[in-house]
Amino acid sequence: MMNRKTIAGTIVVLALACAVPLLYAGQQHRGAGDHGGDFGFGPMARLAMLREKLNLTDAQVDQLRTIARETRQANAESRKGIRRTMFAAGQLLLADPDNLSGAQALLAQQQATEQQMRANVLTSVSRALKVLNAEQRSQLAELLAARAARFE
Repeated sequence: MMNRKTIAGTIVVLALACAVPLLYAGQQHRGAGDHGGDFGFGPMARLAMLREKLNLTDAQVDQLRTIARETRQANAESRKGIRRTMFAAGQLLLADPDNLSGAQALLAQQQATEQQMRANVLTSVSRALKVLNAEQRSQLAELLAARAARFE
């Protein structure tokens, strides 16, 4: 009876843990390409909206695209590492369902990778904000405040 609960709990934890890299992988493909001009989905669609609302120049748009591309490239290996770690944790639990401490150790390593990815994104956001002039940053702050208000 206890063994069934342990196995069921392990499967639930593993399924939830597998969701994180799948979300990261899904974000990798959404809007990852330049779909011609400023059309597309995800980041490219948001860039098209910002271009219009903030009156971005072509040079600014090019700089922002470069920053986004560099961030994607910097985080690509980390995303692969997260998937490998999740697979390894699953394999470890398949071999020995009682080895939760081993699987947790693998997930702890993954947390450091996720933290590095977040740091890369923050650095890129900082770089992107420096591309904007003071008036554009002010307009962006207003847009973000209006967006936040919709979710409250």
